[in-house]
Amino acid sequence: MWVILVSISILTVAFLLRIVGDRTNEVLSTSSGIDKVKIAVCPTFVSYLDGLDKTIFITVSTSSTGESIELLNKGEVDFVLSGRVLRPDEPRYNSTFLGHGFSFLSNREITLKTSDLSEATIFTDLDVSEINQYFETCNISQVEDVYKYTDKGIVITSWENTNYTRANILHVINEDGSRNINSRIPILYYKENSNKELVYLISESVLKYAK
Repeated sequence: MWVILVSISILTVAFLLRIVGDRTNEVLSTSSGIDKVKIAVCPTFVSYLDGLDKTIFITVSTSSTGESIELLNKGEVDFVLSGRVLRPDEPRYNSTFLGHGFSFLSNREITLKTSDLSEATIFTDLDVSEINQYFETCNISQVEDVYKYTDKGIVITSWENTNYTRANILHVINEDGSRNINSRIPILYYKENSNKELVYLISESVLKYAK
């Protein structure tokens, strides 16, 4: 009887090891047929991928979201970790919003320093007290449709409500020249046939760092 139980236990362990091995092989096998998974990422969120297994993932640093999306479009990377939604002239991909951030808009594409926001006229459809947790503002008004106010000042809205056909992106830069991370949100872009397990692994890594 004891011999039978031992034999059953050995078979069970072997079965479980086979499942684990199959799962690992599934993760390592991507739709593009390469051994390692390549993720294009702009400078703002490079550190958000530090927790990924380097034997599986390779990060490809780019200078902008536009450059990253171009690499995905050419098939040179498998995923893109970006800080903004896509423009109307950029290809459409599946996306997952990760973390927190505010979308800054204006009637033209401009760049402001974070310190300039304290004197700017701002309109938002979000909770003003929440914005003031991250940015120092003095002249901020809550409105229903922010797109009616893009020619009257700066607009702050959610990334889900961002529409680049109705307004332009406004870049918020810190005094040291780096991008204000709260004026961006981590968004993972990927193709329709991407491995769902890989999407999960990358998302979990980003969420450990995202606020």
